[in-house]
Amino acid sequence: MWLCFFYADHGIQVNGVDYSIPMDASISNQDMVCFEAMSVNDMVAKFEEFPENTNIIILDACCDNPFRSWVRGSGRGFRAV
Repeated sequence: MWLCFFYADHGIQVNGVDYSIPMDASISNQDMVCFEAMSVNDMVAKFEEFPENTNIIILDACCDNPFRSWVRGSGRGFRAV
């Protein structure tokens, strides 16, 4: 059996954690990210619960951070998972 998750939209990294942001999310500040977005780490952890499967996660998220003032550095896209 195999599991596949495909995501194509916006992503952001906050405090070293990558998040995929749904289109209808209403994020006005950094504290709202964990309530409005989905942690990529949580996604990967859920897939790791099924090691007998072929697990595929495809993330096609834009690299521009609309909240650049929240992070230091370039703020360009997800870190390596």
